[in-house]
Amino acid sequence: MVIFLKFWVVFIVSSFVSNPVAYIFNINRLLLRYYFRKCGSVQKDTVVVSVENFLYEASENLWLDFSCLVLSDPLRKIQLQSYSQPTNVTPEQIQILKDSTPSDYPKQWSGFAVPIGGVMAKELQVSPELWQEAVSGISRRRLLTLAGEGLAGMYKREIKLKVEVI
Repeated sequence: MVIFLKFWVVFIVSSFVSNPVAYIFNINRLLLRYYFRKCGSVQKDTVVVSVENFLYEASENLWLDFSCLVLSDPLRKIQLQSYSQPTNVTPEQIQILKDSTPSDYPKQWSGFAVPIGGVMAKELQVSPELWQEAVSGISRRRLLTLAGEGLAGMYKREIKLKVEVI
């Protein structure tokens, strides 16, 4: 186990769309979790780290799956983002997502109705948690750990800068 900084981790699950497309929407989705503070699920001064995956169409035949980590520290007024290394998704797998999304899906503008993990798991004959490793040789846990280490390093630097300013 790697310990980046000493803090409590609170997981908040929201269900807006199963598989968002494009990082701008995904960032907004992550920032929505910030507002859970207002409804009492998370105390106002709690540091929150949100993790979401999203698909990005880099070119006509190149789709990438990223994990985005957002750290929000309202007490220190710090908001940071970090991204995982991308994992390639073939156009055929994207077509399965498109075909699995009903034409009357109310959130179609923002993504697909079916998570990519389920599609990839079926195609690769692995569990949904293992598809990134089956494609790239790097586990989801490792991808998130590296992105988390980067986020923790940025957070540590920001805290140090805020202390130096005082």
